[in-house]
Amino acid sequence: MKQKSLQTLSACVFGAFGLYLLFGPLLTGSAPFKQVRSMQLDSFTPSEISMALPSEPVAEPAVELAAPGPERSSPDRFPPKNLYLLLVFSVDFEPPELLQHFINHYTFLGVPPQNFLIILHSAHEGNEKMKTLLETMSKNGVAPKHIWIGEFLPDGKLQAELDVLTAHVGNDPDKWVVTTDADELHLIEPEPGATDTHVHQVPDSSEVTADLLHVIADAREKGRVAITGHFVDRTTADCALKDISAEPSLWKQFPRRELITKTVLKGCNSKVLAHSAAYRAVSGHHKMVDAGGLKKKGLLWTNTRFKVHHFKWIPSTIPKLQLRAKEFKEAGLPYWRESNRLLQLFNETGKICPA
Repeated sequence: MKQKSLQTLSACVFGAFGLYLLFGPLLTGSAPFKQVRSMQLDSFTPSEISMALPSEPVAEPAVELAAPGPERSSPDRFPPKNLYLLLVFSVDFEPPELLQHFINHYTFLGVPPQNFLIILHSAHEGNEKMKTLLETMSKNGVAPKHIWIGEFLPDGKLQAELDVLTAHVGNDPDKWVVTTDADELHLIEPEPGATDTHVHQVPDSSEVTADLLHVIADAREKGRVAITGHFVDRTTADCALKDISAEPSLWKQFPRRELITKTVLKGCNSKVLAHSAAYRAVSGHHKMVDAGGLKKKGLLWTNTRFKVHHFKWIPSTIPKLQLRAKEFKEAGLPYWRESNRLLQLFNETGKICPA
């Protein structure tokens, strides 16, 4: 048990410190971004998707938006117009059905559709799923902010994220950014004795969550600049790999709770759920930049109630991990070992949960 804990701690420490060493110049502005094939949306017009793109960019709302989802008790404490969401969506590996589940959840949590900062990534042009994703986004009032074509590596992902944050949010401390991957849905367990106005039933599930806007308002009043929690891996009841379908909710499709990231991958199990736009998270969102310094200053709010439910474990995960193991190993990044551990377990047992 002690050895496993040390392995997990090492993964988190590398995520916070090693990635800062690798990408610190990108975050501090002391060096130019490494050039990768990352294109702004308005310069990306392949014929197969041009008709699906919005003719005009989504304008900033002229009036304060009402928070989507359930009725909020005190949106004036943290107005929804100041809440943004940052996401890199893999066109090649993520199932298109996942995007609608994702948008449903985060609009329910209070993110206005206009404030979704979605980056679409594909290794190559001409992926037929691109048009489907753009149509899903359009019908939900969401427009992609960036399209990135090229090899997926952490520095390229970080560059795309920083470009989009700088262009659409800047460093305004009054704005907050929800950090997430496409297969992650945030929930915040209510505090004991929380009032009904601050607790919401998650649609089509038995889950409940505290009001995200209320929690961010609390964090700001406490002088915190980021909210951090940990993974809860979600799987099917029998821990088999299963494709995501449009219905029912992901909560019903993947009802089982596991700790695969922590116990099988031996990866970093901590995650940043949201942070002030005046600060930045490292690639992968496992830690904030200079997490140690922020923690010493009492600026991080870490709580076991803050959960990131992880819906990663589907059939396309296997080829995705195979590719990541190969690319990361060739790039000299240690994360290839995490992918390799899961692949070994799956090859031996046909399952992805620990015994």
